[in-house]
Amino acid sequence: MTKKLNSIWRDNGRVWCAVSLCVMAADAWAHAPLLDCYVEADQIKCEAGFSDGTGAEGKKIMVLDAANKLLLQGVLDKSGSFLFKAPSGEYRVIFEGGEGHSVTMYSAQIS
Repeated sequence: MTKKLNSIWRDNGRVWCAVSLCVMAADAWAHAPLLDCYVEADQIKCEAGFSDGTGAEGKKIMVLDAANKLLLQGVLDKSGSFLFKAPSGEYRVIFEGGEGHSVTMYSAQIS
């Protein structure tokens, strides 16, 4: 009887461990950072937020060149947007949404 109970606990323990990992992964993705940048008139407009609908007002956004030099930085406005004049050459935009929440978009992806 004891062997059977140990086997049940061990098997259920594996199931609960797998379920817990899935739940933790789902929680991590529930607040994933999102970033989209596109050309609007003669500027680049970036919009950022989180997958759970949380806004990103006041969060940091940076533009770096191919050599990792900081070209400009600012914060997202109340609508989660940031406008800037496109620098010459290749660059990337980084949205810093907080601890463990950053996302990068490269100039080649912006149209």
